[in-house]
Amino acid sequence: MPIDQARVSDVFRFFENSILKHGKGEWAGKDFLLCPWQREVLRDVFGTVDEDGRRQYQTVYIEVPKKNGKSETAAGIALYMLLMDNEPGAEIYSAASTQNQAGAVFRVAADMVRRSPMLNHYLKVLPSTYRIMKRDEPLAFYAAISADGDVQDGVNPHCVIADELHRWKTAKGLDLWEILERGTLTRRHPLVFAITTAGVQDESPLCYRYHNYTRQIEDGVFEDAHFYGRIWSADKGDDWKDPETWIKANPSHEKNGGFLKHSSLQKQFTKAVNDPAQVPEFKRYHLDIWGQHAESVIDIERWAENHGGYDLRKDPIGADDLIGLWGLAEKHCIAGVDLSSTTDLTALVLLFPPVEDGDQYTILPFFWMPEARVRERELRDKVPYSQWIKRGFIIATPGESIDYRSVGAKLRWARELFELHEVMLDPWNSRQLSTGLIDEGFTCVELRQGFQSLSGPTKLLLSLYLDRKLRHANHPVLYWNASCLSLKNDGNDNIRPAKPDRSRDSKRIDGIAALVNALSRIDTGIGKTEAGFSFVAA
Repeated sequence: MPIDQARVSDVFRFFENSILKHGKGEWAGKDFLLCPWQREVLRDVFGTVDEDGRRQYQTVYIEVPKKNGKSETAAGIALYMLLMDNEPGAEIYSAASTQNQAGAVFRVAADMVRRSPMLNHYLKVLPSTYRIMKRDEPLAFYAAISADGDVQDGVNPHCVIADELHRWKTAKGLDLWEILERGTLTRRHPLVFAITTAGVQDESPLCYRYHNYTRQIEDGVFEDAHFYGRIWSADKGDDWKDPETWIKANPSHEKNGGFLKHSSLQKQFTKAVNDPAQVPEFKRYHLDIWGQHAESVIDIERWAENHGGYDLRKDPIGADDLIGLWGLAEKHCIAGVDLSSTTDLTALVLLFPPVEDGDQYTILPFFWMPEARVRERELRDKVPYSQWIKRGFIIATPGESIDYRSVGAKLRWARELFELHEVMLDPWNSRQLSTGLIDEGFTCVELRQGFQSLSGPTKLLLSLYLDRKLRHANHPVLYWNASCLSLKNDGNDNIRPAKPDRSRDSKRIDGIAALVNALSRIDTGIGKTEAGFSFVAA
């Protein structure tokens, strides 16, 4: 991606050439000096341009521990967007969950204006209304707003600074985010800039959605040319007690060329050691480790190695092509189904057991979602559903709910083409589909979704992918589902997939759930048939 060096130089000059000055603490009144990580973010966000020469990134998510200069960075960006971005009538908002939190960035920005002769010449601070106005353009302003205030749909932001996104926990916070995001649609090149410390997964659904989206882009699950995400944190397996971990997680640490004193972190660490109740706070606030984090159990890089010679994320081939390339016609298979009605995906997975020892299990997945919900879910989940629909990876059925007739038609297609033995279904909401299929001669089996039924096939799934015994062509929806999988354990060595909370979590595992249902019919404990496998007795 091209970098416009002139734009980069402009933003660096604004921050460092005696224009911005710190407003409090030991740095009060001194020139703003960018840390290396801040220079990197500003260079990437403001210097990366598209083919039309416009700023490419429209949504930015920055996650960094406390005391690394979040508020100062955000305040400087707000003032730059108001004064230097050449947007007529620019409306700049710093938004937070509460008015007091929203005022935090505003107060830093106001101090910067007061201490800078140049900024004070062009801008006027109105502290009583939490506004900063352009003196020669009253319609251009910067304002602090909050979820606990009265924000109307009429806002038209050119830039939104979303501060401490992990605190946006309430329904009002989610509503404010959607209002601000919708409000940017009429701007030429808007910027939504979220900056936060790690939160608690179950309590901060909006922030964790963006955290997870950033990680998924890093892992290659998604591509998004208009999204820029960076996370500074300790990694899984790092020793939280090791000072090297502190340096790694804190980009403003003095050993990283920043201002954060090692002794300050040492003091917080000592408090945590002396009071174990403070250990989670030290990890979250100073190492950016999310609380109550449900770890994904699938190594997505190892999952990708089970491609079987094709990668649907890159290769323009479909299911019909794979059937021919892999020689699946007339082969034995089992269908696993995971049904939904409105908010989730519906998934059908055709599982082809190996013919000979050493062969792979082959997977053909199919997905559905209601057409009327696509845009809503795409905005909320930050998942490219519409792109997947266009490429044929998801079937969009008309209306607000899944049309199960489309699923039935796919099963009839499978029965015509393959030796389809059974259709495995979750008993929940399945009778509408299974009753008609049974009348047509399908063998439908309801599988209870408990530990006893799902532990064996779940362990089989993990064993197969680790041994590279799956073949799935990296179907992008199933790839995403695999990256989202976490497990529940009953304490007796029994496991099963953990269904995400649909109202709070953007993760989905529907394709994996359907695959586990299908795997439940594979008997790995007795001798194999001539086909190289045997089914569990009905």
